[in-house]
Amino acid sequence: MKAMTWNIRRAKDSSEVWKILLKVSPDVATLQEVGGIPEEVTAQYQVYSKTPRKRDGGSQLFTTTVLTKGDLNSSVHLQADTDWINNEASFYEGNIVYCTTTTNQNEVLNLLSVYSPAWHIPDDRLTSIDISSIRLDNNPKLYLTEILWAVLKNATISEPSKWIVSGDLNSSVTFDSWGKNPRGNQEIIDRMNALGLVDCLSYFDSVDELHGEYGGGAILRIEKGNMNSFEIVEGGLKAFNIVSL
Repeated sequence: MKAMTWNIRRAKDSSEVWKILLKVSPDVATLQEVGGIPEEVTAQYQVYSKTPRKRDGGSQLFTTTVLTKGDLNSSVHLQADTDWINNEASFYEGNIVYCTTTTNQNEVLNLLSVYSPAWHIPDDRLTSIDISSIRLDNNPKLYLTEILWAVLKNATISEPSKWIVSGDLNSSVTFDSWGKNPRGNQEIIDRMNALGLVDCLSYFDSVDELHGEYGGGAILRIEKGNMNSFEIVEGGLKAFNIVSL
């Protein structure tokens, strides 16, 4: 199985990005900042797209997207155990796009395409709300990565289940070294690992990175049973943060 994640920087349907994607031919792809998708792609993939939010709450001019060669089910939902978190997850539903698909072994794969900008959730959205239950220890502000973590905590991420949570998370641990104190990025990774997810870019060699004028992305080659290529836990497939560029 081959999975791709890529922030394609508002690429339109005429962009060279799509020729690259079709040449790579991933089984699933999670894409961010999608400006348009050509018919050549929609002919080969099922598509699920939603429009993310701007910092001021308005709609962006691009989408967050999942592509899959398998059957796609977009009727599934993730729920936290707190109403205000679910309200934020609903408001930012175009930033955290969740669906399921089937693998070539006819198994269900949970897919999330995440677009978490570098800006925090505006303070005025959180007036009179106690965010301490999900706020990072090393960052006083609340980001979409914390909303993501909160809804994933209630998901069934167990050994038999299969998950890929990937996208532009703006959570590279490199960011923690830019100031005098950590900014919480390692904490984000540790939280996801504790849920049973694996940071693929850090732990596995079978990740090819894409850089250039079309943005940054990664391709993960998953070979069932090959421990050097991916962690297999009783046939389970669980991946987090395939790329954070």
